[in-house]
Amino acid sequence: MVVRAATGEPLKKARITLVGQAEKRPHALVAISDASGHFSIEKVPPGRYSMDVERVGYVSQSYGQDRPDKPGATLTLEPGKKMTELLFRLQSAGVIAGHVHDEDGEPAQNANVEVLRRTHSSGKIEVGAVGNATTNDLGEYRVFDLAPGRYYVRATMQSGLSLFFSSFGAESVSNNSPQQTATSYAPTYYPGTTDLNRAIALELKAGEEIPEIDLSLSLNRTYRVHGHVAPAVAGEFLSNIGVTLLPRDEFTPWGGDFRQSGADPKTGEFEITGVPPGSYALVAFWQDEGKSRTAFQDIDVQDANVDDVSIIFRPGIDIPGHVTFEGRTEADGHLTVGLVGRDRMFFGSREAPVKSDGSFLLPGVGDGDYSVHVGSSCATCYLKTAAAGGADILEQGLRISSGAAPPSLEIVYSNNTGAVNGVVTRQDGLPAAGALVVLVPDATFRKNSERYQKATTDQYGAFTIRGVAPGNYSAFAWEKIEEGAYEDPEFLKPVEKMGESVEVEENGKNTIQLKLIPATSDQSQN
Repeated sequence: MVVRAATGEPLKKARITLVGQAEKRPHALVAISDASGHFSIEKVPPGRYSMDVERVGYVSQSYGQDRPDKPGATLTLEPGKKMTELLFRLQSAGVIAGHVHDEDGEPAQNANVEVLRRTHSSGKIEVGAVGNATTNDLGEYRVFDLAPGRYYVRATMQSGLSLFFSSFGAESVSNNSPQQTATSYAPTYYPGTTDLNRAIALELKAGEEIPEIDLSLSLNRTYRVHGHVAPAVAGEFLSNIGVTLLPRDEFTPWGGDFRQSGADPKTGEFEITGVPPGSYALVAFWQDEGKSRTAFQDIDVQDANVDDVSIIFRPGIDIPGHVTFEGRTEADGHLTVGLVGRDRMFFGSREAPVKSDGSFLLPGVGDGDYSVHVGSSCATCYLKTAAAGGADILEQGLRISSGAAPPSLEIVYSNNTGAVNGVVTRQDGLPAAGALVVLVPDATFRKNSERYQKATTDQYGAFTIRGVAPGNYSAFAWEKIEEGAYEDPEFLKPVEKMGESVEVEENGKNTIQLKLIPATSDQSQN
């Protein structure tokens, strides 16, 4: 059954979802709790499952999870086994509320307020939004459905001309004087700073509402970026072009302080206003009927407008290639090969399907540094080797410069992977349910996120990790850890000696025993 953690009162309309872990295309089994909080899921095939419970106004909970900041356990169901009297105690979600005022102390209407939380991504610490709200006519905001944790609060607001242009291919742009500057509201973090490093984190408890988190916006001198976008071949195209300006140290198209504009379809002219001083990357993007082009240029905005910026769409180069299959991957189907920009995230990325004979063609690849990725529904396959012109590019990546590209890419995609299973125990020798087990690759592959493998232990402390690329690993079991923190070299330093060495061979099976790293020793920051 599902109950409210604080009172034990039954919760109706909670959604319980059971998803198999071994299926290529998992099918969810769903139940809804009744007025007494009870639910039942019947005729469940044996196997390993994840089980999650959700309800509006409450923090989601996984099976075996005793705290929201700890992983849940895998649920192992054996033939004929019945699990009864499962009890989920859902904690009420928290709220952060307050007011936003402008530079004159008046309510700031339609200001955007974001609640941010620190996360790890590819070994780096980032701050991302987990909730947001828009202020009303009184400058009030309220961000709800927040899990317990530490949060930062940021307010942003448009001033004067709009900072964001959603209409790509706009018919015209404004004709401000080249020397004209303006003012704009700077993103402001609680308690009143434009520097995230000086912001104060709020500690939110389960079901708590933190009121009066007020922010005052201040006006800063801002500038404009003006220029033209041009195709490599005159008259090729100009319509449907979008131009985006992003902080160079925060190259995140789905977050952060970014600005967009359309380019005039006749002249290619664009203009972005309200730009505070800083270092930026200017990205022009064109897409039409399945074709796309991307161009980049780094610019610095100091104490003046930036004019006469010229961005040229180069045709890009078509790069052919071939995939050699090892094992049973030929029958997998839906195989794709992609190049992903290393410093520009998804901008400039290319992907192509692999034909039945293993050939593929990546169209219009522009200048840049890329990583090679292979996608498929094969859960136990891995990218074994990737070469361009005989040179290994699996870890070093592929560089395209001035239109120079290798004659072809040669890729080996293998299903000859290994498996690692075992048991995690606590310091008292009892099974550790809900521990996060991570296989951390050796130094050669630690910058490759795809080489990290993980699993959670079941109710017996047991775990199984399949599809492990052959190589040497260190195995860790954490009671509590931030997602992705294990890719951070600084995080691993204090616990490196706690890892268990594992050598995985092709089609090999390894069995290991791990001791749980307690939450007080994992060196994670919250």
